[in-house]
Amino acid sequence: MQGLDDATATIVDSHANHNLGHGFDLAAVSADGDAYAGVLSSEAIFDMLASMDLLPPNPTYVPAGPCTASDNGRLGLNLLSSNNTGEASAMVDGITVERNGTGGIRMNLISSAGNVFAELADARMRNNVGIGARLDLNANQNAIAVISDTLSTGNQDRGYQLKMNSDEGEAHALLGGVTASHNTRAGIWAELSATDVDGVAVVAMTAVNSISNTARGAHFDITGGDSAHLLIGSDALASYEDHFSSFNFLDWFGDMIPQGPSVFSDNGAGGLQATLTGGEFAWLDLRDVTANNNANNGMNMTLTASSISAEVSNVTARSNSHGLRLEFAGTSANPGERLITTIQRSQFSDNSLNGITVESGYNGPHDYRVRHNVSANNTGNGLRLNFTGAGPYNIDCGGSPLFHGVGQNSFYGNGNRDLRVNNGINVSAQNNWWGQVPPVAGQFAGDGVDWSNWLLTDPNAP
Repeated sequence: MQGLDDATATIVDSHANHNLGHGFDLAAVSADGDAYAGVLSSEAIFDMLASMDLLPPNPTYVPAGPCTASDNGRLGLNLLSSNNTGEASAMVDGITVERNGTGGIRMNLISSAGNVFAELADARMRNNVGIGARLDLNANQNAIAVISDTLSTGNQDRGYQLKMNSDEGEAHALLGGVTASHNTRAGIWAELSATDVDGVAVVAMTAVNSISNTARGAHFDITGGDSAHLLIGSDALASYEDHFSSFNFLDWFGDMIPQGPSVFSDNGAGGLQATLTGGEFAWLDLRDVTANNNANNGMNMTLTASSISAEVSNVTARSNSHGLRLEFAGTSANPGERLITTIQRSQFSDNSLNGITVESGYNGPHDYRVRHNVSANNTGNGLRLNFTGAGPYNIDCGGSPLFHGVGQNSFYGNGNRDLRVNNGINVSAQNNWWGQVPPVAGQFAGDGVDWSNWLLTDPNAP
């Protein structure tokens, strides 16, 4: 479908199976207007209208079931939405795509001067020879993608591949109720870039499970000219709405996005890996995340910016190489810019290297709060802190008057040291349980570690 002004192409309640080429090959191209392309089930349309309170109570209709695009020689669905001056949007909602020859779904959205918006929902991608679902979004202004209530399993490549670029605006991706399993490469692979000096790149995820993939569970590369953000947790959508309210699409889709804990376990490489690069600010918020039994690190996060905030809360990482690994870089350029890290209420055990590893080459003030954690029975260290950047450093693992000295960590049974600090940095580590009373000096490495006022019992015992 090609239009001089607007172009719209929509397929409803349809099936495209057993073709030599693509199952559906759908394009909406506008020379001087907006472009929209969609493949929808009538059930999805009714659900969407109901969530927006646009239907009378208890409407009567007979769902026709999902669209299908299976057993085709090429892609199950090949979709293009493109324009020169307006917006490009696409919705795929209510479709099953199985056993296709070169991949399941590809959504390609391009706007040379405006925004792009893509939604993939209620979709099942199984056993395709290629990527289960591939989304490519390129916008001059804002690029936005929403993936919800989807399954991608058994594909002979990545489960999901998401590549988004904004030249002069922002790039936002929201994932909720997304499952990727038993794919031969990474379960989820996402690259977001907002290259303008004011560019913001954000990924928010909730109720995401990426398990038993041959490579990583999930990989994120997020770059913003101004800031980069990764939010994962049961309340990630609420945090997203609190901090990024300039887009109102959650008013349409928010009630339809499942929310809950996320799992990245049993993968052939790492569980969850992310690189965040912000010109001014990088923000990591991990809550209610499990990453167990991965062949590499459970969670491996690298953040670079002039100001950094990293919070890890209520996560579990067992039987990986490193349980949690955080790496920081950048330089504080203005007053108030600093690195703030909180690790709390989390469990790290039985990893073949360290339970928690922090590597920081950041130059500027460091504030660390480590409290109410368990890091036990790891082959390496329970907590390893390696600082190579300029300070000053305020490291509170308990007992620091600056941060109220909560402590209440349980570090014990680790094969190397329960707490290792390199480069002579002072660390307050009072009010913790060390597996025995009293602890002995051999449990610690680092001239500046204060492990006095140890606890007499384990505050985190089951």
